[in-house]
Amino acid sequence: MRAKLEPLVSVAIITYNQEMFIADCVDSVLNQTYENITISIADDASSDATPSIVREYANHYPNIKAVFAAENKGIAHNVNRALQSLEGDYLVILDGDDLMYPTKVEQQVNYLDSNADVIACAHEVDVFDSAKGQVTGRFSSIFSKKKPKGKVGVEFLFDFALVLSPCSYMYRRNFVPLFDPRLKYQSDYLHSVEVFKNGKLGYIDEVLGAYRRHDKNVTKASDFQRVWFEEQLVALAIITARYPELSKLVKARRTQTYIARIGRCLLDGDKKRAKLFSKALFFEGAHLNGVLLLALSNVVSSDVIQRLLESDNKVIRAVVDNII
Repeated sequence: MRAKLEPLVSVAIITYNQEMFIADCVDSVLNQTYENITISIADDASSDATPSIVREYANHYPNIKAVFAAENKGIAHNVNRALQSLEGDYLVILDGDDLMYPTKVEQQVNYLDSNADVIACAHEVDVFDSAKGQVTGRFSSIFSKKKPKGKVGVEFLFDFALVLSPCSYMYRRNFVPLFDPRLKYQSDYLHSVEVFKNGKLGYIDEVLGAYRRHDKNVTKASDFQRVWFEEQLVALAIITARYPELSKLVKARRTQTYIARIGRCLLDGDKKRAKLFSKALFFEGAHLNGVLLLALSNVVSSDVIQRLLESDNKVIRAVVDNII
């Protein structure tokens, strides 16, 4: 059992219309083996029963604070409301459908206490499918192609092959700025660059939480694919303006972003836009990629790409998957 004098961990829970999941999320924080935790639940003007559930928790537990919005203003505004209501030594940000496993906070506090050279640490996460009611795999194998090897710097955020679940992070609180509300879906990416521009990320190769998949995930929003592409380019432009020393990394990420968009256009059967983006990629300076993808867009159909994605050949499937 830990003493109250040990580091205060602040948990920001971000909610919007998550009446089916919010209780499980909050309970998972309350059931941690680490005691010195304060929780701020920020609700973005939900239209379902989420606010009443949150209010009930806040009334019952003195370490829970409820922060309600008068109107829905989006993810970045909601995260900022939570951040501005919290203090503490370490910080965790959860969506209202994420889950902590019991020793998550304790293990991450121990890691940060023992590794003064990092400003945050992350860990492996289960992917829980709500429709199936079961864990379907690990985040690193479903959404990523590799894991961090030791401690990594800001460069890991420019690598499409390395993706970590946001709910797995624990930060040193004094390194966490507010989110940029100009970006609807990419504010978290820009925010991560702002954080890790100042120091390294450590990694615990253990499963300490769960990311829940369901039909109301942000990535399932109707405009996500279109807005994601546009906002990724905007975020990269902001990063270049603020941190010109990262220009080489930005250029590589921008090339990957165009390649992913071209692959998506081909998968959707939109060869015309695939060709236009291939030309744009060429003029970006990625001449070889631009020429190859322009040629590909002339000969490959969406049916062919789909068949390659379903191929038993892991090499072929990985190559195709990498461009979409």
